[in-house]
Amino acid sequence: DRAKEKTIDKFTDYLNTQFKESNGHITRKQKFRVIKFSAFDPKGSPIYHTNVMLAVLAKHVVVCLQSIRNTWERHQVKKEIEGCGKEVIDISPKEVASFCGNVLQLEKDGKLFVVMSEQAYNGFSAENLSTLKSYYTIIKSDISTIERIGGGSARCMLAELF
Repeated sequence: DRAKEKTIDKFTDYLNTQFKESNGHITRKQKFRVIKFSAFDPKGSPIYHTNVMLAVLAKHVVVCLQSIRNTWERHQVKKEIEGCGKEVIDISPKEVASFCGNVLQLEKDGKLFVVMSEQAYNGFSAENLSTLKSYYTIIKSDISTIERIGGGSARCMLAELF
């Protein structure tokens, strides 16, 4: 565990010194903080990757808070999200199983898009989908074969360039 913590600390330090927000030019350094938590599926198995249950968007964070069983960790995650000025879109374990946490925000000419699979689109609760639609243009595609065989979804198929 100590070796893992050192690796995480070094990576965070690296990000804090190297990553800069860019709008055609360097405007300011970003500050990254590590918020450690454990997340579990309904059967009690650890969730293997945060992109299954968490997606950071411009104005929101899609997250399955219920999967963070430790009350203190869940509180810390929610506090950090809200402290960044973002609204929580709390998805259920059923929504996680439909790849609702595996969405990705894109931006073009100041317009915000959220890319997701058709399964995720159909899996979001009416309230959560309505929130997304009110802030973002939704781009959805049937990638059920990839989801069924590959184990990932829309966000796993796209690369982010910063």
